[in-house]
Amino acid sequence: MAAWATIGVMTAFAGAFFILPFVDVSLNFMSVFGFLLVLGIMVDDAIIVGEAVYEQVERTGKSGVENSILATQLVLKPLIASILVTMMAFSPWMLISGDARQFTRAISIVVMSTLVFSLIESLLILPAHLAHVTLPKTSKSVVGRLMAAQQACAHSVLWVARNVHRPLLKAAIGHRYVTLAIFISVFMLSIGLMASGRIKQAFMPEIEGDFMQVSIELPQSTPFERMKEVADQLDDARRRLVEETGDLAVVDPNTNEKTLGVVRSWAMAVDENVVRSWVSLTPPESREIGSKKIAERAKELLGDVPDAEKISFELSGNNQGAAIQIALIGENQEDLRAAVEDLKAQLLTYASVRSVRDSEEAANEELQIKLKSGAERLGLTLASVSNQVRQAYFGEEAQRLPRDGDDVRVYVRYPEEARRSLSSLDDFRVRTADGREIPLGSVAELSFGEGVTGLDRRQRQRSILVEAEADRAARADIMRDLEADYFRRFDANYPTVTREDIGEAEAEQEFYAEIGRLLTLAVLGMYILLAVVFRRYSLPALILSAIPFAIVGAIVGHGVFSVSFGLFSALGAIAAMGVVVNDNVVLIDKMNQFRDEGDNALEAALDAGVSRFRQIFLTSVTEFIGLMPMIFEEAAIAQFLKPMALSLAFGVLFCMPVTLILTPCLYLIGKDVKTLVTRVWRVWVRGWRGPAPAAPAE
Repeated sequence: MAAWATIGVMTAFAGAFFILPFVDVSLNFMSVFGFLLVLGIMVDDAIIVGEAVYEQVERTGKSGVENSILATQLVLKPLIASILVTMMAFSPWMLISGDARQFTRAISIVVMSTLVFSLIESLLILPAHLAHVTLPKTSKSVVGRLMAAQQACAHSVLWVARNVHRPLLKAAIGHRYVTLAIFISVFMLSIGLMASGRIKQAFMPEIEGDFMQVSIELPQSTPFERMKEVADQLDDARRRLVEETGDLAVVDPNTNEKTLGVVRSWAMAVDENVVRSWVSLTPPESREIGSKKIAERAKELLGDVPDAEKISFELSGNNQGAAIQIALIGENQEDLRAAVEDLKAQLLTYASVRSVRDSEEAANEELQIKLKSGAERLGLTLASVSNQVRQAYFGEEAQRLPRDGDDVRVYVRYPEEARRSLSSLDDFRVRTADGREIPLGSVAELSFGEGVTGLDRRQRQRSILVEAEADRAARADIMRDLEADYFRRFDANYPTVTREDIGEAEAEQEFYAEIGRLLTLAVLGMYILLAVVFRRYSLPALILSAIPFAIVGAIVGHGVFSVSFGLFSALGAIAAMGVVVNDNVVLIDKMNQFRDEGDNALEAALDAGVSRFRQIFLTSVTEFIGLMPMIFEEAAIAQFLKPMALSLAFGVLFCMPVTLILTPCLYLIGKDVKTLVTRVWRVWVRGWRGPAPAAPAE
C-alpha cells in the first residue's frame, strides 16, 4: 500500500510538471518549495483512500475490485471536499498584489495543479492498485519478517488509538466545557505572546546574506578632502575587520584562493556627498558569525563620523531602507518643523535606534536674495534680479553651433576668476527696466541659508519624512510604545500636523488588509462548499472552528526557533488552515457515518476518533517531518522561506489534538445546545398556547 501511495505522489508531480509551462511557472526555488509544501497534503489523500480500503479488508476479510470501489465511495465525499477546501485556502496566495505575489503565485499554482492530479490519481488509479491488497501473512522469510515488523508498528498505532486516545477522548468529552475553556485559554495566551512583543514581528524576514553595502552620507556642501578622510576611515575599518576575522577565512569557490577573513572582496567609491562600499562576504553556512554581527562590528570599527547625516550597513536579502519611516503632513511650516524635531528627539530615546534623520536635512547652503523696499519702483522683481545673477555666474545660452552631428551650446558668463569668489558680488550691477545699471547691494540683501533640494507632498499638503535606523525586530515594540503614550501628546501639541506610517509599515498594513479580505472570501467559500457537501449549516461552522488554532501552532513554532513573525509566516498559517480543515472534514464525515448506522452522538464521536486516529496522526506527522529539512536548512536562500515552513509544520502539528479532541467536544456541545434550544422552544410554545384543555369526564 505504501509503495502504491508513493507511486501516486510521483504521478501527481508528473502531472503538475506538465501543467506548469502553460501557466508561466518555471522550476525554481519557490516552485520546488511548493512541491515540498504539497507533499504532505498528497500523502493525506493517499492515506484516506488506503486507510478506507485496508479497513474494509480488515472488516470483511476480502479483497478485490468491488471491495476497493466500495471503500473509495465511502470517502469520496470528504476527499473531494478536502481537496477543494485546500485549494481555496491557497487561492489568496495567487491573488495577492504587490511584491509578495512574485513569491506566492508560483507556490499557489504548484499546489493547486498537484492537488488536481492527486485527486484524479487517488480516486481513479489508486483504488485499482489497492484492489489486490490482502491481510499480510506471517512467514519466516526476510520479507515476512519485514511485514511482521511493519504490522507491529501499525498495530501499535491502533493500540494507542484504542487504549490511550479513546479513554482520553472520553474524559475530555465528559468535561467538554472545561476542555473548550483550556483550548480557548491556550489560544488567548498565544495571541497575548504576539501582542506583548514576546514573539517578535518583522514584515519581511531577516536572513543571512553574503553581500553588504555600506553607505555614509554627508552634507552636500562637504568638501572633497573631508570625503576622502571618511573614505580612509572606512578603509581602516575594513583592514581591522579582516585582521579580527582571519581565522574564519575559507577558500573562495570562484577564485580558489583564500578569503580575507569573512571578506571575499571589498570595493569603495566616493559619489558626490556619499561614500559607498560594496562588500562580498563568505557564504553564511561557512562561518560561525552571522552577517548582522559582521555589519555591527564593522560599524563599531568605523567609529564616529560626527558630520554624517546617514550611515547604513545594508545586507542582501534583508529589508532595504530605514526600519521606521513616518511622514508628518501639514501646511503650517513652523508647526511642521517643530513636530519633526520633537519626533526625532523622541526616537533617539530608544536604545535600539542608531540614528534619526529627516528628508530636509540634506539641503545645500545657498545664497538667498531678498529685495529691499523700494526696489519695485525701479521695475525690479525678485525673479529678474535672481535671473541676472544666474546669467552672470551660471551663464546664458547665446547660440548653438553644429559640430560633428551634435549641437555645441555657447554660454556667456563671467570669467572664471570672477566666478571663483563671491567677493565679485560687491561690484555686481543690476540692469533696470529702463536700461540703468545700479549696484546689487542697493536693491537687495544677500544672506546664506539652507536651500530646498525637493518638496514632498502627501494628501496635497507639505510633508517631511522622518527616518530612524533601528533593529527591525524592535520596530513593533517602538511603534507600540509611541502609540501608547507619546502620540497622544504629540497630536495635542501639534493639531495642524497629521502623521502617516510609510515604507515597511505602510506595506504591512496594505498586505494584512488585502489578505484579510481574501481570507474572508476563502473562508466563506469553504463554508458554502461544506454546507453543500454535508447539507447542513452547523457542521461547516464546526469544521472551520479549528482554523484559529493553526495560528496558535504557527506562533509556538516561531517562539521555539526564535524567528520573527511576518508576511511569509502568515501565508504558512493560511496553508495550515487548509490542511486542518481536511482532517476535520474526514472526522466529521466518519461521525455522520456512525450516526447513520444507529450510534448515539457520544459513541459516534468516540468511534470516529479511534477510526480516524491513524489517518490524522499520519497526515500531521508526515507533513511535519516533510518540512523539517527546510526548517533546519542552513543555506541563506532557505532562510527566506523558513517562517512559512515553521507556520505550516507547527500549525498542522498543533491542530492534531484540536481535531482529535476539541472537535468531538464541540460536536457534543452542539448537541447540548440543540437539546437546550429544543426544550426552551417547547416550554415557550406551551406557555404561549396555554395549558392543554382538560379531557371531558366520562
